[in-house]
Amino acid sequence: MNKKGSPEGNWKEIPPLIEYIKEGERYSILTDVSEVEKPDDLTSDENTSVKEGDGIDRFKSLSHNEQKAILFAAIKENSSKWMKIYENVQSILVGQKKIEGKPQNYYAVVFNVNLKGDSDVVHSQIPDYLVYTYQNKEYNLPTDINQVGNVSLTLAGNKVPVVLNNNFCPGCSIGVADPDSTGTLGLFVKKEDEAYKDKTFLLSCYHVLCPSEFATKVGSYKANVANGRAVLAPGKVDGNSQPIATLIEGAFSNKIDAAIALVNEGVLIDTKPWRLNPVNPSVRSQYSLEHGHRVRFTGRSSGQMDGTIESYWGSVNLKSENCSFEEIIITSKISTKGDSGGCVYDENDRPIGILFADDESYSYLIPIQTIFDTLKIKL
Repeated sequence: MNKKGSPEGNWKEIPPLIEYIKEGERYSILTDVSEVEKPDDLTSDENTSVKEGDGIDRFKSLSHNEQKAILFAAIKENSSKWMKIYENVQSILVGQKKIEGKPQNYYAVVFNVNLKGDSDVVHSQIPDYLVYTYQNKEYNLPTDINQVGNVSLTLAGNKVPVVLNNNFCPGCSIGVADPDSTGTLGLFVKKEDEAYKDKTFLLSCYHVLCPSEFATKVGSYKANVANGRAVLAPGKVDGNSQPIATLIEGAFSNKIDAAIALVNEGVLIDTKPWRLNPVNPSVRSQYSLEHGHRVRFTGRSSGQMDGTIESYWGSVNLKSENCSFEEIIITSKISTKGDSGGCVYDENDRPIGILFADDESYSYLIPIQTIFDTLKIKL
């Protein structure tokens, strides 16, 4: 370090450790600071700026789409490890880098951390840049840190006024006999299995319709019409419940939280979302989504909400449930308690995901295509 600089100021800028991640392994490299005379044959720019071709300069010179492709690849490969390494991380996503609240013209790996954590500890743990090799080129990926509340499942806790249009429809209150399992009906779907040809199923979250299995960490549910669990609408918390469907199948893992129930004969349903009118009978892949895309949601508690895509690919940690999710969609906050299972749509009313959790700033969705592929269902 040049003697003519301010030693105290420069020492504060240089951290005692530099975090380095290479091929999935994390290393902590010690740093040291010494004072030297500035060499006469170096110009000021050569001595203080990032050299052309260095990782950060290379990354910032890319287009936004190229930056996001690299960041998403890094998150896919490392998010589970990062959540274990860094304390109080609630979720990880791709977002525009912000400095003093002002968006910059490049993207970063965004770490959302618990508001109740020690912010000084968190900031010292997460480095300013993460070294990542993509297509045989090494990049320094910028990081950013947001403080948010705990992520939690969006199950209903209290009774709310329930408004139905005579028929049962997406967005209405549903649940099972367990009063703590009340959530939202997401979609009506069809099963690809020929045994259920022309039958209609309702789709919601596994933790809404399979609460006992979820509580005991059983990751799947299978039944038939004879022995399946009754699904009620409205959910028991909201009162005046009646059976409308029979639970047939469900799946829960670090990538899915969904269950389907066969609608009972004679039950009147409305396939349109409550107060929405989809015109396109197709789903939308998470890979076609972009930051800032508009979304719409209809939930048991929130009613109709508008929001935006924050990240089409991210990870989230539900510490209260001792589980985490990968490959999820993250939106601006569009939900509250009781909205679990509700469907989120794009601006053309195509389903993009089923809402399962939120925090003070974001809502979290299981991609609809993941659910359709796992449960072998379709619109």
